[in-house]
Amino acid sequence: MKFIKQLALILGLFSLFIQYSWGAPLAGHVILTKGNVSAVMASGESRVLKRRSEIFNGDVIKTGPAGSVQIRFIDKALMTIKANSEMNIERYLQAQAVGGQDKEEVLMSLVKGGFRTITGTIGKGDKSAYKVNTPAASIGIRGTNYEVQQEADGGFVMGVYSGGIQVENEAGTISLGEGADFNFTRVKPKSSPKGLLAPPPTLGENSATEQNEEDSEGEQTANEENSDETDGDAQEEADDVDQVAETEDNQSDKPSDTNNTPDTVVDIGNDANKAIGSKLENNINDSTEEFIASGGANSELIKELIAAGILNQGETLEDLDPALAELVEKWLDAPFFDLIAALQELIAENVASIFDFNDPFNNVDTSNVTKPFSDTVISDQQFALAETGQLALLAIPVNSTNSYAGDSPSLSTLEAQLVSPDTVIANTAGHSFATDPGHFRISYEVYNLTTKQTDHYEIEVVVDAATSGNGDLITFIGNAFEGSTYRKNDQTITGAPPQHFDYSFNATTQKYEFVPITNDSDNFILEMELNFDDDPNNSAATLALQQELGSGTNFNRDDWYAESGLDMVIGNGSWDTTNNKPILVMRDKHSYQDQDGTTVTDERIEVVTKPLEADATAGSLLSFANCVDQNKSCDIQINNVAAADNIRWGAWLAEPGEGIQLNEFRVNDNALEFQQEEDILAFWIAAERADINQLTGNATFSASNNCTDFKQCIGFADDGIVQSLTAQFDVNFTSGAITNGNLTLQTSDNPNVGLTSITPGDVQSTWNVNFSGQMSTSDDGTVKLPEFQTQSINGTVVESTGSSDAVIGNIGGIFVKPGDKFAGGYNLGTADGTNKHAAGVFSMDKQ
Repeated sequence: MKFIKQLALILGLFSLFIQYSWGAPLAGHVILTKGNVSAVMASGESRVLKRRSEIFNGDVIKTGPAGSVQIRFIDKALMTIKANSEMNIERYLQAQAVGGQDKEEVLMSLVKGGFRTITGTIGKGDKSAYKVNTPAASIGIRGTNYEVQQEADGGFVMGVYSGGIQVENEAGTISLGEGADFNFTRVKPKSSPKGLLAPPPTLGENSATEQNEEDSEGEQTANEENSDETDGDAQEEADDVDQVAETEDNQSDKPSDTNNTPDTVVDIGNDANKAIGSKLENNINDSTEEFIASGGANSELIKELIAAGILNQGETLEDLDPALAELVEKWLDAPFFDLIAALQELIAENVASIFDFNDPFNNVDTSNVTKPFSDTVISDQQFALAETGQLALLAIPVNSTNSYAGDSPSLSTLEAQLVSPDTVIANTAGHSFATDPGHFRISYEVYNLTTKQTDHYEIEVVVDAATSGNGDLITFIGNAFEGSTYRKNDQTITGAPPQHFDYSFNATTQKYEFVPITNDSDNFILEMELNFDDDPNNSAATLALQQELGSGTNFNRDDWYAESGLDMVIGNGSWDTTNNKPILVMRDKHSYQDQDGTTVTDERIEVVTKPLEADATAGSLLSFANCVDQNKSCDIQINNVAAADNIRWGAWLAEPGEGIQLNEFRVNDNALEFQQEEDILAFWIAAERADINQLTGNATFSASNNCTDFKQCIGFADDGIVQSLTAQFDVNFTSGAITNGNLTLQTSDNPNVGLTSITPGDVQSTWNVNFSGQMSTSDDGTVKLPEFQTQSINGTVVESTGSSDAVIGNIGGIFVKPGDKFAGGYNLGTADGTNKHAAGVFSMDKQ
């Protein structure tokens, strides 16, 4: 594409940015920000931090007078950096090859201000691996939950709530916490740390909540911008905090305040809600506005609950979810424990965790799962995860005409057609079809542009006379099209079947050809297949037929399958932690009648993977452009999808030598077939399925995404990239009906390239597609699944040269745990010869 090549030339203007974002190891990401928060990179450039921003080694985190930020690090440590603070993340490294040995290390320096942290896995084994420096002293840990705050005179106070720390400077050392005499200390530069029996008042301070009105005005704009990241986002916050590391903290270890509970008791609401109202000296029927107007701690608590998305403006404490009310009640007994950190710990203890791609096999029981084949293409543990159904994997294979290196994918929509994979082989074995007839079925799907309907046809071909291996199977195919019955949409129809394709034998190439009729403008062939499943044991008749059709000496059924590039599949997913890549596992089971009239059940398990190379995987449109500049064919993988941590997505760009690997195990005859696809592009989504029992009532999902940011969506089209996407649908979780669906896409070949980002540019095409459908069910139809896939679509695509109303394809996706997100995909084309195509992945929020 033109703009990708132009973009590659522009990359030199900001090579430092590219080198930095690729070169500095990831340290963590932001959970929540309030007020002004920024990171100064090693290059000296500053960037604003917001929810889900990445934190890298070498970043210096700065908070304003009304700012604070919560960070979850790569070892699951959690840190809240308070207002007016500056923290240098010098090194935050998990075990890796350093100097020929495994090493992990945390080295941070608090320049000023304060923080509260729950440490992660680093330092639990080798205590020397963790160190935090302050201007007054350095801190080591013993697996802990602790807090640091600078005082007005430049000294620091520190407190331990579980585990222990060691505070050290040139004048002395003190241990705090478990096994020590003190839990708190005050230390000044060049003075030995002094133990304190009681928590100093300044320890719990955070000027982000203690600010005066004048301070807050200076950051009003920043707070309003960040409110988009927090307001009304309660469950998304829960998604983040579910993955906080296990701590050794317990409520009894935390300092308490016996004056915290007033005598007033409220007699309405559930117990937890009543307790909150009691402790706040407010009636739980008071609205959030009334609480805020009351001032003081009540006001600040309600502001925190709203900022975290736990309460909405105008609600009362009676509206607070009972489970969360219990968490808040417990927090009220620990006044020195900041609200969000407390909620994070308690939610981590009391709520089932969201799927963690870094620890995907946690709680996966392999004892009751038996992998039915011994091949190592997938491990027992990986197969067991797939069998749980916890992780869904959506795949969108697309026909693509480029080799990718030096350019981005160019998609096309072509009618399905079949050609013999090899030259025909005469019936050298002398098989007698007269006494032992051969059978195969021609199956195909046709979309009618007038009725907007898709029909599935099956025609059986019987070869029951001698053949010469010189194209005379055409006679038997012709007899089938003149036959008295055929199958349409699983129903037997009397009469000769309609002919939607031509069939012939090319004497020059010695191959059979099944191609769409050129003058049939009313129908579009979506897929076509020759099927030999009526004889799975490869009898002499079947082998002779396959050779005479041109299958070569090694038959592969995928050689006799073709589709228009508009497919979509949703199967069970697993994860390869060694290579950090998804695995798709699909089970296919269907029954049919063999030649003797016996019902045979054919079961197959397909495992789909693609080897990923770390230096040829792009994590953004900018890095994809850098691949193009280096003449590489890069896959795309986004590990920090904006919608939720339990979603990852990307695109596999297959080419010769770097194909998508399909390993199919035939359960009936205990055989494994391997095939490599080298000429397709495949989008994929790995997402944790929502619990179907938690999806109730009616809901609306919607999205408005900028697809130049691959964290929001990814899409390619025949005329550029998909640069923007809006979508909406309604769902009735009881009936499973998907209604009022709409997907609108805009493509571009020249987005606007800035120094560190790309924004939408001139529009090439606009797709406006309506859809409806049903949630999927299990194979036996008895269990509803938290996903859907539909071909019931219609719409238009408009470009400068004209328009088409013959939009066809697939739209579908996965309802993601806990149920407030939807991870979807689309694979769209046109069936009127305009050859338009667009495909990609996106996410939606529950409204």
